Amino acid sequence: MSERNIYLDYIRAVACIIVIMFHYTKRYNDIFHTSNDWKFRVSWGYMAVSIFFVLSGFLAVLKDDTGIKEYIRKRFLRLYPAYWIAVIVTFLVTYFYLPERAVSVKDAVINLTMLESFCGVGLVDGAYWTLAYEIVFYIFIALIIYLFHLKDKLPYLGLAWIALLFIYVYLENSTMFLSSMGDFSKNLIDSLIGKQYGHMFVAGFCAAFIIHHIGDRKSTVTAGICLALSVVLQYVLFGVLYTVFFIAVMMILMLCAYLYLKGIQPNGSIRKVLYPLELIAVISYPLYLLHQNIGYTILKFLQLHISQSEFIIVIPFIINVLLAGLIHILLNKLLGFMT
Repeated sequence: MSERNIYLDYIRAVACIIVIMFHYTKRYNDIFHTSNDWKFRVSWGYMAVSIFFVLSGFLAVLKDDTGIKEYIRKRFLRLYPAYWIAVIVTFLVTYFYLPERAVSVKDAVINLTMLESFCGVGLVDGAYWTLAYEIVFYIFIALIIYLFHLKDKLPYLGLAWIALLFIYVYLENSTMFLSSMGDFSKNLIDSLIGKQYGHMFVAGFCAAFIIHHIGDRKSTVTAGICLALSVVLQYVLFGVLYTVFFIAVMMILMLCAYLYLKGIQPNGSIRKVLYPLELIAVISYPLYLLHQNIGYTILKFLQLHISQSEFIIVIPFIINVLLAGLIHILLNKLLGFMT
């Protein structure tokens, strides 16, 4: 059985493409108030960010890092070098060619820390909002698994996390305490506890516990309860449509994990057809970081000078794929690791 679960690569690549198409076909028009009559609109694509969060949770408990130092080193090398390049490139592009989306030099420097969402400053690229939730989760995993060695207790901690989120949502809706906070304080607390998205990480690592039989029977049952409560919280926060999407994501993820564990891999012909998805999965992180504002800049130029057709979205997509691939190759050569 191959060490790498190719099915998860396909899921990651599809999620990345959906998010990009959402930004190019829906958000671009909302932000710049374009009056085109595009028939192709992925208006539901915002839901695909849940796939990233679920995958982060699922893969976190399957890592084989030897200790907290190695875990931190790997996460740092995985996250920051590509991010720094993306911040610099995106800032320069927006500063010179899309000033209405540009941030100040001071804000751009703060963005280099990846803590911009906690500092209340402008984002160099709107897509960076997800990074705050990822950082909080990585810190959570570093503490629980690699510092305190409580990996077998994760389902119970996940249950406590979801209970906290239920309480927080209730207090937010029924008392004046949270509503009386300033925007900065409120947004900071939301990010730290993962108000809208924390349950997705929990659902991910609980799915891994169930499928990979991590822990004892009690842990498995608790993980199942967490999954059920995650679905309920998803409905409370986002309503029916997003909940159906979330359930579908969890079912597909668990099916893919099951197929992998059973040694059922796509045959050579299927892999050849899906090979572009494998490539996109490999560069999905830098591609996600680059695609939004740089893509908007290209779309705006194309609409002004070339065409109003929706087919022009292919051009910024290809350009960003090439840029992301270049970053991936560069970092592999300089740092000797796979981003």
